[in-house]
This record gives sequence, structure tokens and C-alpha cells, in this order.
Amino acid sequence: MNKGEKISLGFFIFGIIGILVEIGERSISGVIIYLIWVIISELVFFIFHKKKHSTKPNKQNKYTKPEPIQILVRGTYYLNQKPIAKLMPPPSSPSSANKYGTLKTYATLVEEPTNKYDKDAIKVLISGVHVGYIPAEECCRFKTLIHNNRIVEVIADVTGGPRQSPFGGYDNTSFQVNLTIITK
Repeated sequence: MNKGEKISLGFFIFGIIGILVEIGERSISGVIIYLIWVIISELVFFIFHKKKHSTKPNKQNKYTKPEPIQILVRGTYYLNQKPIAKLMPPPSSPSSANKYGTLKTYATLVEEPTNKYDKDAIKVLISGVHVGYIPAEECCRFKTLIHNNRIVEVIADVTGGPRQSPFGGYDNTSFQVNLTIITK
């Protein structure tokens, strides 16, 4: 019982005692006054009790957004790296060991039922360039999201690519594509 409920209960008990005293003295006006007192104390109790025990959902908790899905795209190494490299900006610093900068952009998920290795394959496209695949173990979940129109946006974060070698030139490091998938 909270403080407001205790106070309203005290007023209620005081009103009942007042009614009993006024009945004993046969004072109708006193009984009416204490009866009004009791009704008001009950209303106050009801208001405090309702606030404490409300069954309505909290407006903030009415709808909880699902957490974004983070996933690493597979197959970037096996695909030709040149089309991915064409998407990449130059490094942010001229002294960077990376040949390319990082790219943050939107991506598209496309089902590929004609894939000879996996009929459930989902390829990842950035600006129309095929950069890899959703991991095979995640494809069923993503197909459900696609078919139910639950994907709001797919954000790709492309990093990596060739790095300067200590022996001159660039090594053959592949690009890495991380996706953040926002669902509804």
C-alpha cells in the first residue's frame, strides 16, 4: 500500500467513525457530511489504486522495435574483387596502408533459387554489384523476412581490400562486407 492509499484509508476510517457518532446523536446533517467525506476518500483511494495497478500498457513499451540484425556476408573472397573495388572510395588519409577507404551504403538482398550450390541462396547487391551471400545457415530466416516484407533497410559497411605490403605494392586481402538489417 503506497502513501496515497494509506492517507485515503485514514480519511475513510475517520469518515466511518464520524458517521457512527452522528447516528448516535441522531444528526442527519452530520451523517450526510461524513457520508460525503467517505465517498471522497473512496474516490481518492480508487485514483491512487488505479495508478498503481493500471493494466494499460506503458506508452513507451506499447511497441518495441526489434534489434537490428548484424551479419557478415560470405563469399566476398571468391567473387571477383574488381567490381567491389570500383565501389570503394579512396582512403581517408594519404598515409593509410589501405588502398581503399571504407564504404557505408545501402544493400539489396535478392533470392537466387537458380544457385547450383544452394537453392535457398540469398545474394547481396550493392549498387547492382554482387558482393557476396547471406550465410547458408541464415537463409531460411531471411527468406521468411523477405516474404513477409519485414525488412525495412539493409545497410552495408564495406572494409578491407588490398593493403600496402612491406615489400612494395599491395597484398591480396579481400573486402569484408558487414550488414546491418533493420526489420519491422
